[in-house]
Amino acid sequence: MHRFCPTPVIADKRLYFLMPAKGVDDELLAAVMNSSFTALSTEIVGRVTLGDGVLELTVEEGNDYLFIPDLHKATTVQRKAISTAFEVLCKREIGNVFDEVKQKDRQALDIAILNAIGLDPKKHLKPIYEALCELVRERIELGQKRGKLRKTKTRKATAEKEIFQQILDEVLPDGPKRFPDDFLSAAAQKEDRKEVALPEARLRLDVTPLVMCLYADKGVFRHVKTPQEGKFIVYSQQAGHSVAALPARTVEMARTVANFEGYLRDLRKTLYEAFYRRTLDVSVAARLTQAAFDRFRLPAVDAP
Repeated sequence: MHRFCPTPVIADKRLYFLMPAKGVDDELLAAVMNSSFTALSTEIVGRVTLGDGVLELTVEEGNDYLFIPDLHKATTVQRKAISTAFEVLCKREIGNVFDEVKQKDRQALDIAILNAIGLDPKKHLKPIYEALCELVRERIELGQKRGKLRKTKTRKATAEKEIFQQILDEVLPDGPKRFPDDFLSAAAQKEDRKEVALPEARLRLDVTPLVMCLYADKGVFRHVKTPQEGKFIVYSQQAGHSVAALPARTVEMARTVANFEGYLRDLRKTLYEAFYRRTLDVSVAARLTQAAFDRFRLPAVDAP
């Protein structure tokens, strides 16, 4: 429905208003706007993207696309019939479309408008009502389906969060092991280590032969002798250290990196299998596994 008020009011928020063109009677226009014919046009050009089946018609859409019966050629008798029918309709509350099309006063207004624009009510009134009811029914059902889908997605997301936390509590009750301390051999723990201060910028390792080095935002950070040395420094930064304490011997440096990467592969496999057993969905299991790695800022490693 389109509200009509004989007293001037201010439109605000979600309320739009229009001013009839010169020579157009405002009450007669209000009657046409509240006809089932205009309601049908509104269903066709309006937006149904707000959810729950809500229909919106903007000023621009109303101005550019809304089709409204033209009464310029209507006779005085025909205009009087429309105004009279509209006055009767305004004395009661407006119901839903499915009930309105059954009301005698609603039919009287629509019949008067159809007569005024030269259409036979016996031929056109029923198809208009059927089309209007069908479009409204589809819009409502679409809104209900979307609402159910949102609720299903919400329940699914909530269930996934619960599973995610439960698996982390089971597999990593104290969090993941820390690099490098938890992966140093007994011999490496006793040896002196070489400290390298780490930048705040994220390091990137380039293992191209002859130019093997670590890059930061401002360019080359440090040249490295082996990929393991570069990985040790990168893993130290990713673990949150401001200083990388490298084992003095290359073999211990490589062993520490290998222990860490083996742990990460085993952990990823364990998490994936645990998530899959709970969800029976490979894509969800993979996503939750990666989410666990992201939470603890664990790096991804290639398969051996």
